[in-house]
Amino acid sequence: MLLIVEVSIYAQSTVHWEDPFLKSDAPGYEDLNKAVSFHTIKDMAKYVEYLGKAGEKGNLAADHDLILCYLNGANGYLEKDTTIAIKMLIYVANEGYAPCQFLLGQYFLEGIGVSKSSQLGVGYINKSAAQGYLPAKSFLATSFISGNNGIPKDVQNGIKMAEECAIEGDIQSSLVLGVYYSG
Repeated sequence: MLLIVEVSIYAQSTVHWEDPFLKSDAPGYEDLNKAVSFHTIKDMAKYVEYLGKAGEKGNLAADHDLILCYLNGANGYLEKDTTIAIKMLIYVANEGYAPCQFLLGQYFLEGIGVSKSSQLGVGYINKSAAQGYLPAKSFLATSFISGNNGIPKDVQNGIKMAEECAIEGDIQSSLVLGVYYSG
């Protein structure tokens, strides 16, 4: 079950994100597995084909990977198309998929493919962090400590969040804490 929570930027998340679309009962799971096997043997045509099939069945993890293919091009098989990628990214983020919410939030903060908006950027990143998505939680922790990315500086809250992320194994948060505690 996908947990979607609307939160303020001061929310704390103790939820640990687990990708619901990588479970065997997820829609399009078989096609996603086939896609991964083709990616392993570097058959990009089949990889993209099966990502599409899994995505058509509602597998948001497959859609996420297909978005990355459109953003980067798929080793010559799929042309880079930022317009399609952004449209898909907005859709999948609004469906509640934490990695896409985080990526879209970063794009809003930087104005990549969308109008620059700190409010929307932080909002999407917050939604991702509220689901327990570690990169989003770490990003917010660092932003609180530095007062960057449209987030008011709140070192105490940032340190608390960074400590939680470090306990979950986030290297970036561990490094930030090391710098902070070393003075």
